[in-house]
Amino acid sequence: MRGWLADIAALLATGLRGMRARRLLTVGSVLVAALAIAAAVVGPMYQSASAASFVVTKLRAEPDYITGVTLDYTRQSRLGSADVYAQARSAVAGTAPRGFERPALSLWSTRLAVPSISDVPGGRTQARLVTAPGSCQQLLVSGRCPQRPGEILLLRSDADYTNLGPGDQVMADTLSQALTVVGTYRLPTGGNGLFDAARFASVLPQPTGMGYTAYAPAPFVAARSTLAGLPAGSWLVRMDYRLPVPASTSVGDLQAAAAEVSRLPGVLRSAKTTGSLSPELGNALKAVVREVDARRATAQQTVAPAVASLVLVALVLLVRLLSAATDLRRPELALASLRGVDRRLLWTLALVEPVLIIAVAVPVGAAGGYLAGRELAATWLVRGLPARLGPTSLWWAAVVLVASVVVAVIAVRAAVREPLSVQIAAVRRPAASSRWMLVTRAALFAATVAALAVTWSAGGQSDPNVLDLLLPILLALSAGQLLTYAAALAARWWARRSASHRGTAGYVAARTIARRREGTWVILPLTAALAISVFGAGIYSAAGAWRASDAATMVGADAAYRANTSLSQAVALTHQLDPFGRWLMATGVDDDILEPKVILDAPRLARVAAWPSTWTPGVTADQVGAELSPGRPPLTLTGHRLALTVTNSVAGDAPRLLLDVDILTPKREVSHVYIGSYPRGTATRSATMPCAGGCSVTGLGISAPSTSGAVMRGTLTIGTARVDGSPLPYFARIGWRGMTNPAYVYGGPVVQRAQVVGSSLRVELDSAGNQVVATLKSTDLPPATPVLLGTAARAVSRDTKSVVQPVGTTESMPFLGPIGWLTDYTAYIRYNTQVGPATRVYILARSDTPASVLDQLAAHGINERSTLAQARSTLDQDPYALALNLYLVVTGIVILLALASLVVNTAVQLPARRRDAASLRVVGVRRRSILAAATSEFTAVLSTAAVAGILAGALAEYVVVRTITLGYADSLFTPRVLPTLDAGSLAKLSAEVLVALLALAVVLGGLTIRGAHAATLRESAT
Repeated sequence: MRGWLADIAALLATGLRGMRARRLLTVGSVLVAALAIAAAVVGPMYQSASAASFVVTKLRAEPDYITGVTLDYTRQSRLGSADVYAQARSAVAGTAPRGFERPALSLWSTRLAVPSISDVPGGRTQARLVTAPGSCQQLLVSGRCPQRPGEILLLRSDADYTNLGPGDQVMADTLSQALTVVGTYRLPTGGNGLFDAARFASVLPQPTGMGYTAYAPAPFVAARSTLAGLPAGSWLVRMDYRLPVPASTSVGDLQAAAAEVSRLPGVLRSAKTTGSLSPELGNALKAVVREVDARRATAQQTVAPAVASLVLVALVLLVRLLSAATDLRRPELALASLRGVDRRLLWTLALVEPVLIIAVAVPVGAAGGYLAGRELAATWLVRGLPARLGPTSLWWAAVVLVASVVVAVIAVRAAVREPLSVQIAAVRRPAASSRWMLVTRAALFAATVAALAVTWSAGGQSDPNVLDLLLPILLALSAGQLLTYAAALAARWWARRSASHRGTAGYVAARTIARRREGTWVILPLTAALAISVFGAGIYSAAGAWRASDAATMVGADAAYRANTSLSQAVALTHQLDPFGRWLMATGVDDDILEPKVILDAPRLARVAAWPSTWTPGVTADQVGAELSPGRPPLTLTGHRLALTVTNSVAGDAPRLLLDVDILTPKREVSHVYIGSYPRGTATRSATMPCAGGCSVTGLGISAPSTSGAVMRGTLTIGTARVDGSPLPYFARIGWRGMTNPAYVYGGPVVQRAQVVGSSLRVELDSAGNQVVATLKSTDLPPATPVLLGTAARAVSRDTKSVVQPVGTTESMPFLGPIGWLTDYTAYIRYNTQVGPATRVYILARSDTPASVLDQLAAHGINERSTLAQARSTLDQDPYALALNLYLVVTGIVILLALASLVVNTAVQLPARRRDAASLRVVGVRRRSILAAATSEFTAVLSTAAVAGILAGALAEYVVVRTITLGYADSLFTPRVLPTLDAGSLAKLSAEVLVALLALAVVLGGLTIRGAHAATLRESAT
């Protein structure tokens, strides 16, 4: 037993002496092995933390009504004097969802008819009353808070719209008392503190084919005593349960909350209460859970290759360093062989030093990985998020430990199996590769070609898989192996060629590369490191550009406010609040299945909207806005009465013709000024128009007096035009063209020619015997509505080609992404009588919009907003985005590893290189030639590795980005990632790497000849 322990102690002492003697190699090997262990620990640890961070970020970004629960309590009775809030709490006792906060309560009435507000289009108003504890503290009140029965607050915009102010009264049909206005209210910015800001939206009357929709003002905030007068069953208590989201929220917590919501309807049906309970629609926790699960799987697939690439590079470098250490120990192993040590003991002696290095590296790497995981979580993830060391990290660390031992065995194997004659040789000569090495190289090349072919041929975008993200590693290793072999062949050829020519430096450099295996071995790790670095940095950059594009698609500008108005009203409001178009832009989103479109105020596009350069490469937002917008300002009519003098020389079945002028009112609503019918001959007619604030003329119509079609053949001349008695000579001279009316298409155009003669407009008509309506539009627009097509939009159908003219394509657009059309509001409205009633309306705003302008938006009930910063923050917290952050870390570490390995490897070779340089000096080679030879050697090797690594990484990035989505694409509205390389950044990186390596080559060349004197040879002989 004592002898066995003594043997172990002797082996440990031998290993420690060797580590001390080769301290530079020891430190480098420990560093590389520790980094491999640390990478295995930090990868799964960071992946788990990033998934938890995404859960927290996702939930915090969602509105309360999406993640929370709302229960409505009702009774078929009057409110009376009972505490209705206590009744509601008692009703939900034992049934309220667990894990949610204590409910916030509010008391609402059902819809009440308010006929006393009759000066609105349609004459119908439906309002609601609401009261809640502390409601005046949640809102921004101007005036005083309602305290007595019948006192109410109005939303500021409703007060302006109805001309009601403090002291005015309104009556509701079901209330016996009048409602007295005592003030107005606005919502806090962004709806902060409100469970659902949309509940306080005001819906203005909108035109329909049958008149106008009812006006629905925002709720009247009333005193509790006011609601006591409601009839039985016309009230409800609304209980809002928020979902708390601390930093420690896990996927399990989210799943439990979703299960609680799912069971809620059944629990409520079986509950025994004095009233009825019903959940309000809106909660979407199930969808959030599904999304989180999908993204977690994607992130796991992404982190593994990042960790694997770092571990693989570290192991390759570890092989190189351990091989260098083994080469220095060959005399020791030869001496042991000469003294009769058997093979097993020789293996033990050779392995003791690498095993000690790995033993030291394991705790250092594990501790470093744990600390790095916590630091990365603190830097990139949600503040306060716990980062834990899990079993997956330990399992991967064990795998890397085993791999490191295998690497040590591989490094030692070559030295132990060599014949004694080779071990004791003073100079090592190049040897042919073993059969096992040749088979391994062939398999690596075959796997690389197969992976490249499969990835290149993949169609469409998909979630990243292991093959996609292992491709750069395979390319890097293959390129490094190929170039190592090619460099040796090229050096041998150059040495033979330069042997018979003058020029010592080239011959010496080429012969050194050909005969010194340690010099060309550096190509493999350096190529692999640079390839993975270029790929990681490129993917990170491409993903960042994609997230910026996706965020711009979701929001459209720095901020987007949802407006419960028509698009025309929103356009009018933005022009009123921001007449010069500095901060605001109205946008409508028509979700038509066949023709989805975004209709916006295009002249304001460049100043307000977020428009990434990747959407329309080479075309700026200014140019897009100009392509879509009218060529000049429209004809404007300002006044109360329009008169036109017309000469009717048209033959047909209508003895009189009606002329109507299509206009946009000051509120940007489509309207018509119907001028009295004109008999044949010359006559002047006039009509009133709602244009005191200025109306834009969008077109002219010629029809029968009933606005129906008529047979027309002949000439109609529009002469003098007057507004309130003042002549308007440019009415005809703005330029007009005939348009085919989609409602009356019978073959050819009705307007054969529209010509300006002096100050008159001469229109030649021919309906070819068909009853039609003639339509004219101004020539500041093309014959059809200009649109910008998304790359995934449907092709323009035959039916729409006559009214739509594509002017280009875009990779994405606000709200619809690549699937829709983008068009200008003014251009669109000139060809269409109105915007679809189902159009979603937003007001886009810049981040520097003055607070006074935002306050006016809030006064109009437009306060529910989403921001570009919030969208980008949510996307940046996506598990896949967080995983790509790890690629950025890998990029930096791999480059540092490669450079550190290069320095250590070169430092180990310096004694042998100085002996070679001294030998050349002894035979008469000049110092300058030796320096040139050493510098040329390092330059050739390092530059070859750098160029190969950069090209391999760029190729991998280009191929992979073509086929994967660098984020979570949950719908057709997500923009794609463009398969392009940032040539400027790539060229800059290449130049920086080459300059750094060339400078390193000069330094290494100088170190090689430093101290290369004859004494060096005498020391070696001694």
